[in-house]
Amino acid sequence: MKKKILLLTTLLFSLFTANNFAQPSDTEIVSLLKGKGAIDVKFTSTKGTIHTTVTEKWYERTAESKWKTEIPNIYRWERSDYRYDFRSGKWSYNRSYFGSGWYDGIPNPTEKEIVAILENSMVGYQGAYFQKPIFKLAKEPKFNWHTFNSVEFNIEAVYFKKVSYTEFQKVKATFPVRLYKDCGNGKYDNTAKKIFKDASWLPVQMAMISNSYGKEEVLETKKISSEEAENLRNMQEMYGDEIAKNQLAAMGSIDIPAFKNDKEAIVWIHNVMYSGDAKKAELMAYHMLSSFYFENGSAATLNERGKQLVENIKNGVKTYATIYCEHPSIKHQQSGMLQFYDRDNYSFGRIAVQKEGDAYKISDLEFAYAPNSSQINACKQAADKNCGEAINTGTTAGPEKFNIGDLVIVNWNGQGKDFYTGKITKIDEYNSNRYFVTFDGIQSAWINGKFIGKRGTPDSKSNNSTSEPKKESKLKGLGKKFGLK
Repeated sequence: MKKKILLLTTLLFSLFTANNFAQPSDTEIVSLLKGKGAIDVKFTSTKGTIHTTVTEKWYERTAESKWKTEIPNIYRWERSDYRYDFRSGKWSYNRSYFGSGWYDGIPNPTEKEIVAILENSMVGYQGAYFQKPIFKLAKEPKFNWHTFNSVEFNIEAVYFKKVSYTEFQKVKATFPVRLYKDCGNGKYDNTAKKIFKDASWLPVQMAMISNSYGKEEVLETKKISSEEAENLRNMQEMYGDEIAKNQLAAMGSIDIPAFKNDKEAIVWIHNVMYSGDAKKAELMAYHMLSSFYFENGSAATLNERGKQLVENIKNGVKTYATIYCEHPSIKHQQSGMLQFYDRDNYSFGRIAVQKEGDAYKISDLEFAYAPNSSQINACKQAADKNCGEAINTGTTAGPEKFNIGDLVIVNWNGQGKDFYTGKITKIDEYNSNRYFVTFDGIQSAWINGKFIGKRGTPDSKSNNSTSEPKKESKLKGLGKKFGLK
């Protein structure tokens, strides 16, 4: 009798435990989601998982739920984990953890569309050599619409990849591609949902030819010599050049003079910027930038440094004439380089050129391409008061030249009031029109050539300065040079 009572007690306890400790049913999770508006629910596995720690016990079940969108026949799927906590002898829903989402019902691009996009995209050529890759839709493309305007899928490509410096393999591989649809003005915007059906495809923004993704089959091995490998360019570089050349040709042409020297090139570059002609300035940049601003071996595809400089030039030309004088005051010059002050005589610009073959190329351009309002206002107020004179490029008649040892007379500050005699003792190595004059009666100084005139051998009275030059015989004939009557 005792055994029967014990057996009955054990059975009742087991039934009570089963009813109170069994995990929540799938029906309960389906009801929870459909109560929130889901129109379908699927589970990713046959059962959920119970987790236990010293202080907690909870149950997790992964489910995929289907939801309506504002667009008819297009649905949103969400994969989430649903958690139930075991407390006070029963299971209670706690929260959900979002995992991923995708859309269902959006028409997929056709294989013809996809191949055409890839064949016209530099991204699709990365890592390929010798010939363009052959693309086709993978056997299992697995289209995944992340948003109304973004889809990812698998592509199969046959192409030559680099194995070592001289060895290449022709392989067949699978890799993912992501495409975006144009939501207006050639841009992607996942909030522009109403036009996704009629929008055009944008160029590929994500593609990866990789032997680490999916299965790769080696079809052929190709070896080349070290000499061939040294100058070998991949298909992405070659295709990029083709695109860049076409874009450059479409921009139009520019007549760049055959410069006789570096100064002539620098002055011409300055004048183009000063003109304010943005198109001409951009063309000048593309046709005159040094080779190190382009991708290796290319004369059309800019590298990142080149792209930034061209962008600076395009922006800088807008305010260049406001910031700099037509004939700016020179800060420093040397072979192939000129530094010049802005109109406020505060900051300075810099133009540098170097010769590549028979042509002068821009090696550097520094200027206030993004001046702030205070700099612009200061330069406007300064107007032309700090400007200099036209730079002598050496191709036209320039100011009178002097040699070390020449006896000279200086029209002090060009005012025609004070004149002093002296001798040329130095010539500025960076500015051939600037001379160091050792005066007969005052402290020596650097003087601009336009304020200097030659004089004959001094007589016994020439060692003294004078403020009345017209009375000195040695000053005869210099009035015209100094603009005096």
